Order: sequence, then structure tokens, then C-alpha cells
Amino acid sequence: MAIEFENLTKVYQTGLRKKTFTALTNFSLSVEEGEVFGFLGLNGAGKSTAIKVLLGLIKPTSGRATIFGQPGSDPAARHRIGFLPENPYLYDHLNPNELISFAAGVAGKNRNQVISRGRELLERLSLTEVMTQPVRLLSKGMTQKMGFIMAIIHDPDVIILDEPMNGLDPLGRRIVADIITELQARSKTVFFTSHILNDVSRLCRRVAIIHRGSLHYLGRVDELYDGAFRYRIRLKGPVSGLTGISALVTGNMEFPELLCPQEDLIPTIEQINNAKFMILSIEPEREELEDVFIRIVTEGQNEPIS
Repeated sequence: MAIEFENLTKVYQTGLRKKTFTALTNFSLSVEEGEVFGFLGLNGAGKSTAIKVLLGLIKPTSGRATIFGQPGSDPAARHRIGFLPENPYLYDHLNPNELISFAAGVAGKNRNQVISRGRELLERLSLTEVMTQPVRLLSKGMTQKMGFIMAIIHDPDVIILDEPMNGLDPLGRRIVADIITELQARSKTVFFTSHILNDVSRLCRRVAIIHRGSLHYLGRVDELYDGAFRYRIRLKGPVSGLTGISALVTGNMEFPELLCPQEDLIPTIEQINNAKFMILSIEPEREELEDVFIRIVTEGQNEPIS
């Protein structure tokens, strides 16, 4: 395994009265070498805490996290890691060209190879035109791209990316996604968080969903969709008189549509008929990953994985 979390618990103490807050509870997870793995959760779910423990930036209350069997704080492990934080901080008085030279000096690898790779990435991510401008003058998207370059420039074996698509335009997201796919083809391990679930479904075979510090789902992306069907019910006429319906109403007032979960289809149809509304069509469709994710973290239908 490239990454392992074993019964990880992290309790923070805050304030003068030392109030406690549990960010992670008996959290366990394994990521295989050469895997692109999606780590999902709402804000405050515990994702960043898990990453900080993994990297050795904070200590766990109990349990452990390792990279190729070594703590993230071990120098031998750190040489194999690339990390992009959610809000990358770069030396803002340096320009991209100087940052690449700096990275080449501290990477512990062939300097010329690192510089060559960095300049190739600058060109690919459309940063050559600003390579002599100080980082403080770059846009958010450009800074994000530069942070991504710094995370992978030394060709690490494990790349940890916290919201790598944050602030990127569609073309930038596509290029970063293509680079991640290429890293996987070279047996690199990519562990990343994202709120852009389309990117997750496109890049990942497996994902974990963490909620309130506990693991709520671990498995293949396609298995999340098993049984995740809903029905689009098209009606005639406004639905102002249709009360007690939990289905989501979309479309216009003349031909409104209800988006109904599979398990609620029969009761919803009965309510529609009792209200004497005309049903024009009923069509099944697969839910989006975003819908499945929201249901898992809001309805509590999945108990934490022990």
C-alpha cells in the first residue's frame, strides 16, 4: 500500500477552557500504489486533518498514518511525496522561473532534469508568458497551476492534492486532469480531494467519503451508482396545488417536472393521481455523483464504516 491510515483519531483542544473537538474518529483507509484515489467530504469533514497527519504536520491523538510504511515526517518518506495544499503559498517575490530553480536546488534529484520538467510544465499549463512575473501578480488560477507544478516537479511517487482544480478554468482543469492520468500511467499514486465531483468520477476508480470524522463509504465509483436511479415525472399544469411531495420540482410552470428517488416513485404517483394532475411521462435516469454524495452525507443512510 502506498498510503495507510490505521485507526486514526485526532482530538483538538481549543480555547482557555480546553474544550475538545474530535476531527477524526477511528479512521482507517488504504490506498494502493499506482492508484488515483478520490477523498471526498463536506467542509469540516476531516479531510485536511487526515492529510496533515499523513504528512507529519500534526500528531494524531491515537492511531497512525504512513506512506510506504513510513511516517510522513520521515525524511525518506518526504523525498517521495509531492503536496499541493488547498491554498498554496509560494514565495510571492519570486517568479515561476525562479521557483523552478529553487525547487531544483532542494529536490535532491538531478537539477537539470527538474528544471527541464518544470519548464515543460510551464509551457503545458500556459504559464510561459508570465514566467518572469512575480507570483504576487499572478491570478488565482495561475497561482494554483504553479502550486501544482511545484507538487510534481521532482517526480514524486505519491502526490497529495488538496482541491487541485480550485480556481481553474475548464481548459486548466482538463490539462491538470490529463497530467494526473499520465502520472497514474507511470505508476504514481495520486490522492486528492475535490468538490468538483465530475473530475472525481472521470479520474478515480475508488473513492472514500468521510463525514464528521468517520468513514461513510469506501469503494469503487461505479458501485456508488448501483441502484442510484431516480425518475423524472413530467406533468401538465402548475404544481402549486400539489402538496406533501418531497420530489424536487424543476422545469417551467406549464410543464413542470418532478425528480423522484426510486424508492418514492409509487407513493409520489399516488399523490399525483389523488391531486388529479395529468402525468405526461415517467422516465428513469441515473443520478449524478453529486446527488449520491449529498444523500450519503445528509440523510445518514450509510452508517460509519467500523
